[in-house]
Amino acid sequence: MLDEFLENHRDALDGLKEEKFDIVFAEQLDLCGTALKEALKIKTHLWISSCPLMDHMAWILGVPTPLSYVPVVGDMDISDKPSYIERIWNIIEYIGDVYVYKQGISEITQIYRKHYGENFPDAEQIARDSPITFVLADEFLDFPRPILHNTIYIGGVGIKNNTKGLPEPYKTELEKGKKGVVFFSLGSNANTKNIPYEFKKNLFEAFKNLPEYHFLVKINEGDLEGEELAKSISNLFIFQWAPQPDILAHPKLKAFITHGRVAERNGWGVTFDKKKLLHGSKEFLEALKKILEDPSYQEKAQRTKRLLSTKPFSSSEKFIKFVEFVAENDGILPELQNE
Repeated sequence: MLDEFLENHRDALDGLKEEKFDIVFAEQLDLCGTALKEALKIKTHLWISSCPLMDHMAWILGVPTPLSYVPVVGDMDISDKPSYIERIWNIIEYIGDVYVYKQGISEITQIYRKHYGENFPDAEQIARDSPITFVLADEFLDFPRPILHNTIYIGGVGIKNNTKGLPEPYKTELEKGKKGVVFFSLGSNANTKNIPYEFKKNLFEAFKNLPEYHFLVKINEGDLEGEELAKSISNLFIFQWAPQPDILAHPKLKAFITHGRVAERNGWGVTFDKKKLLHGSKEFLEALKKILEDPSYQEKAQRTKRLLSTKPFSSSEKFIKFVEFVAENDGILPELQNE
């Protein structure tokens, strides 16, 4: 696709080059955008990780990654206190991740050299020369790890802390439930239409067994199985979209069921193996009761909320200030870069 893009859109790229931009931002999943820095003759490239600092980024930038306690950003289901066997698998996963990305980076470089000449620099070197790397994660929600001074965490950038109040029908639904409300959402990455029927059946069965709580469940459009299962459960409200920040800020919310194991590490969540819901709801129900009945989870969640809301600088402030800082200093920061 990159080859076709460079072939078919050369005029558009030449037009962008004429704009003489000072800075280009590119994400981390591949280096197609990163290499545009050189193709468009833009002086400065700022790298952005859309998740916790990925392993190939740390490798390229020279960020230390002690695999004895820093889990890889991949499919490994481990915490920052892994067993001996988990550490071995963590090392294997890290080597595999870095190798695969390096192979892809090499291919990207060759494609750019095909269109821009053999002297086109290595895409990996372009990324390595980035004066600043922005990480769209929060220090208080990520696993503790070493970073460099030019690694800036901006998790939640653009999110406003002030809520506007819930529209209907969410306002009414949040008032239900004698003991409170539980919110279930897998975000936009997991389509509930593709989740096995038994999983949804057992999930909803667990909700039905907690009648003193009201459950708000996000499903995808066309999830007919989910819609049918929900009809017989009185303490369940399904929807396809909702104002999530406003729901999470509501005082009656008692639990949020989603993906993200770091919640357990920080003391305000419980990890549950989703595969177990294919075989029944008992273990899931026990995990949910643990969250709802043990006040320590609420207390630690409130502490994390307070930490995030009282940090000296917001993510938006840090992002703007560091971009301006780089621009005002010739677009380079060799003083902060690892050689």
